[in-house]
Amino acid sequence: IAGMQTLNISLTSNAMTSCTPLPLRLLIKKQTDSLEQIFLRGLEVDLIGTTHVRAQQVVRDEQSLFPVLNLHGLAIPVGELGDPVGTEAVVNSSLWDRVPLPPTVTPSFATCNLSRTYHLDLRVIIGYGSVGNINVSHPLVCDTDKTNHHLSHKPK
Repeated sequence: IAGMQTLNISLTSNAMTSCTPLPLRLLIKKQTDSLEQIFLRGLEVDLIGTTHVRAQQVVRDEQSLFPVLNLHGLAIPVGELGDPVGTEAVVNSSLWDRVPLPPTVTPSFATCNLSRTYHLDLRVIIGYGSVGNINVSHPLVCDTDKTNHHLSHKPK
């Protein structure tokens, strides 16, 4: 199938700081032999905060959504046309390296009955084809909920 690829999303730092850019790295690896170009078509990044509250026998989690980035209608080439199978291309971070986390995000913390943690929810839309005729793959979704990422404030 033309346009098959794998996406590796990683955080270049386990700690995220408000008012600083996301420590994000996107790597796309070409999986099929095709002469079609791979394109980044969209990128959405949300920070999900979870406050865990425990009072006597009552336990509850409250979630907050902090939209960080929402880009659609892109046609950014990734890698080079005709790259061989197995070629890995890093998506240019200029799309998000100037977008800080919202300043209203409070730091992670934990006390005896109250804690706050964060994870990122990413949706990446990849396409393939040629300029003006790009076929869109299904959005690829990555949730960093499996690991705890600590958020701290960095003074301006």
